[in-house]
Amino acid sequence: MSRVDAKVARPTLAGALATVLVFAAGLAGVEVPAEVAASAVVVLGAVVGYFSPHTPRPELNES
Repeated sequence: MSRVDAKVARPTLAGALATVLVFAAGLAGVEVPAEVAASAVVVLGAVVGYFSPHTPRPELNES
């Protein structure tokens, strides 16, 4: 079974974290428009994905 590449896993977790933060802000009484919440998820995911390293892969021997 192969591992998930860090370039995929980290932005996914960042997007989930941004969603939870927007939800928590709503519980605290801060009204966050849906457009701003969606933009936060996309921007945070893109930034984290850009700076995440690739997972090293084993070399394949082509014979």
